[in-house]
Amino acid sequence: MGSDNRFDLSSIFFEEKNIPSVLYHYTSMTTFIELMKEKACFYSTHFSFLNDELEIAYGEKFFDSFLKRNYPVLSSEYDQEIKQEQDNNSAWFITSFSEVGDDLGQWRAYTDRIDGGVSIGIKTKELLQKISYDIFYESGIELSEKMANFFREQKPVNILKCMYQQDEIQHFLQHAIDWIDHDYKVNRCRQDSVTKKTLRNAYLGNLCDLRSLTASFAKNSSFSQEKEWRIVVWKDFVKEHLVTFGGKPRLKAFDFDHKNMIDSITISPHGNQKKNYMLAKILCAERHLSSTIIKKSQSSYIG
Repeated sequence: MGSDNRFDLSSIFFEEKNIPSVLYHYTSMTTFIELMKEKACFYSTHFSFLNDELEIAYGEKFFDSFLKRNYPVLSSEYDQEIKQEQDNNSAWFITSFSEVGDDLGQWRAYTDRIDGGVSIGIKTKELLQKISYDIFYESGIELSEKMANFFREQKPVNILKCMYQQDEIQHFLQHAIDWIDHDYKVNRCRQDSVTKKTLRNAYLGNLCDLRSLTASFAKNSSFSQEKEWRIVVWKDFVKEHLVTFGGKPRLKAFDFDHKNMIDSITISPHGNQKKNYMLAKILCAERHLSSTIIKKSQSSYIG
C-alpha cells in the first residue's frame, strides 16, 4: 500500500457496510470447473486488465478533479507526487461480485457467448471470514493493535460496494480526505522522534492509497445496473506470488470452501443449458453439495 510509516486508515478502508447475505460471481464454464476442484481458490486480477480499460482512469480523474476543486492548496503541493507515488505502487488486484444473481447484462459481459457460464452465489459471512484470515491475519504482516483487533473480531474487511453516483463519490472523498488531513495535523504535534519527513511521507502515502481506492471503486453510472461489490487486494499485504493465466496477472484472493461458502449456482441462459446443468450436478456431488442449490436462469436469452 505505497509508502511505509503511514497512519491507521482502517476506519476508511475497512468501514462496515450493509453487505448483502449473498453475493454473486459470474464466470465461464471453464473457470467454474477450476473453481469446483478440491483445492480451488479465487484469484484477483490486476486492475489494468479489467474489462473496461477506462474505469480506473475514471476514478483517478475524479479524485484529481475533486482535490483540485475542494483542496487547491493540497492539490498544488501534492498532486504530481501523488500520481508518481501511485505509479510506483500500482499493485492493486480486484475480484468482483454482484448483488444480482441472474442479470442479462452480466451474462453477456462475463460468461462465454457459446459455452455459457454460471453465477455462483457466495455466502458473505463466510467470505468475509476467509478474506480476513487468508489476506491479512495469516500474512505475517505487523499490524497496528487497532487493526489486529479488528481482524480478530471477524469484522467485515475491505470489500466495498462500487460507487456510481457522483454525489456519493464526492461524499466518500470529503469524509476520507478530511480524516487524513485531520490525522496529519494531529500527528504534527507529537512529541516523540517522528520527523517531519516521515509525517509528510505518511500523509502522501495515505492520499495515494485513497486515490487508488477511489479508482478501484468509483465507476461510471452506466454500470450501475451491475450493483457490483469488490474485494481489492494490495500486493504489499499478501505473501502470495503473482501468477499469470488467461493472459492476465493475478493474485490469490482466498481459498474456496465449497461446502460452507456456496449458496447457489445459476446456469446461464446461453450455451448448452441442459449440458451445463448436468455438469454442475456432477461437480456438486463431487464436493458433497446438494443438487438443490443448482437452478437455471429465468432469462430467455440464448445468445
